[in-house]
Amino acid sequence: MKRQRFDRVRRIKPERGFTLLELIIASAILVVLSTMAVPLARLTIQREKERMLRFDLWEMRDAIDRYKDAADRGGFQTKVDSQNYPPDLETLVKGVDVQGKKIRFLRKIPIDPMTGNTEWGLRSMQDDPESDSWGGQSVFDVFNQIARHGAGRNEVQGLVMARRPGTRRSAGFTLLEMMIVMIVIGILMSIALPIYTTSLLKSREAVLRQDLFTLRSLISQYTSTSKKRRSPRDLIQGGYLKIIPKDPMTNEPNWEVVQEEILLTVDQQDPGISDVHSASSATATDGTAYSSW
Repeated sequence: MKRQRFDRVRRIKPERGFTLLELIIASAILVVLSTMAVPLARLTIQREKERMLRFDLWEMRDAIDRYKDAADRGGFQTKVDSQNYPPDLETLVKGVDVQGKKIRFLRKIPIDPMTGNTEWGLRSMQDDPESDSWGGQSVFDVFNQIARHGAGRNEVQGLVMARRPGTRRSAGFTLLEMMIVMIVIGILMSIALPIYTTSLLKSREAVLRQDLFTLRSLISQYTSTSKKRRSPRDLIQGGYLKIIPKDPMTNEPNWEVVQEEILLTVDQQDPGISDVHSASSATATDGTAYSSW
């Protein structure tokens, strides 16, 4: 009798560890999730870099055009063979002296999102349009030094699960199937939640970049029209803004205003606001501070 009870207890004792089938299924799930998540993450990062590259190129080219326009109007002297284009990008940041006043055209040289540094390809009027070498006479145009083609939107393909004809599923689920489903749901949630949170943050960062660009553009337009600038409230009184937008990072219209003794246009009479920044002390997804944008 005692021998029978001992054998019964030994038979119902569960085995330890995982079976080979469970390990194979778990490995297959991880491989499938990795093949889905990695290309999507790479595509998202590439798209963000391309968007930032377009914005940086537009900002520098606009500064070059404003420099040439001021030189064409006789605001300052340039080299004979430069055709009134700036000699380099540093000149746009440092500014030029006009009748004892400093005029700047670019707040800072942006970092190339593709290379991670401030080294941009330059081209002068004398250079061949197809050439990547810079003659050094002036800066007519800027471009990215790494030739990259944007990923096509139709290149992302999903996984299609085909159903075999004539097959029927048995009713109910086994315990192993339920565990696999719960594991898959947990893995998907752990992947989806950080991506969703990051997407929301990147959306707010995109709004911040757009607001900063709008405010800086309106400051330049207002300055060229009224010849002065004192505070962001002047933009409302001048009809350029209905209301001052809220900082998407602080949810308040508490922008950090930079006052400098520097002019933005040749016709400007008095110095005043030269730049605006976010009042947030947080750090962006690219590792930089929002207040430095």
